[in-house]
Amino acid sequence: MSVPGAIRRNIKAPEPQWTSAKQDSSIGGTRYSRSHAARAAEVAGAIIAYQPLNSELSGVLVKEQDRVIIGVNSAHPKTRQRFTIAHELGHLVLKHKGEVFVDRTVLRRDGKSSQAVDKQEIEANGFAAALLMPQALVLERLEYRQNEKPTIAPKELIELLAKDFGVSAEAMGYRLANLGIFMPA
Repeated sequence: MSVPGAIRRNIKAPEPQWTSAKQDSSIGGTRYSRSHAARAAEVAGAIIAYQPLNSELSGVLVKEQDRVIIGVNSAHPKTRQRFTIAHELGHLVLKHKGEVFVDRTVLRRDGKSSQAVDKQEIEANGFAAALLMPQALVLERLEYRQNEKPTIAPKELIELLAKDFGVSAEAMGYRLANLGIFMPA
C-alpha cells in the first residue's frame, strides 16, 4: 500500500490543537483537554504531520525504523482530526502488526460499512473512542446534561455531549450506542 509522498517528505511542525484554557471542559472537577490525543501521541514517540489529503483519507500511521509518523488530513474538521490521531495512536499502542496503516473516513457509514470486520480497525476505533470519550466521564456528563434539562431531546443531548468532548455528534452517537445508552439515528 503506498503512502502519500507528502506525508514522508514534508513533515510540518504540529499545528496548534485547541489548547486555550477557555476551550477545555471541566467535567467532574477533571480538566479535560481537547488536545490530549495529540499530546499522548507525541509522548508515545509519534510525529504528527498535518497535510491536505484526498477527502476520503482520514489519516495514516507510518512506522519506520527511526520514527513513527501520524499523518492527519488537515482539510478535515478538527473533531475528525482528533479522532484520527487517537485512532492511529491506537494502532501504535495496541502494537498492531504492520508498518503502514491507511485509514479512510470511517464514521460516514452505510449499513454495510458499519459492520466492520477488520479486527485491528475495530480495536483502533475502540481505543480512540475510549481515549476521547472515557466511559466514566461520558456517563457523568450525560447525567449532568439530563439533570440540567430533563426533557432534552436525544439529538440535542448528543450534540451537547459531542461539544463537551470535542468530537463530532456522529462519534458521540456511536460511543453512546456502544455503551448501550442510545442507538444511532
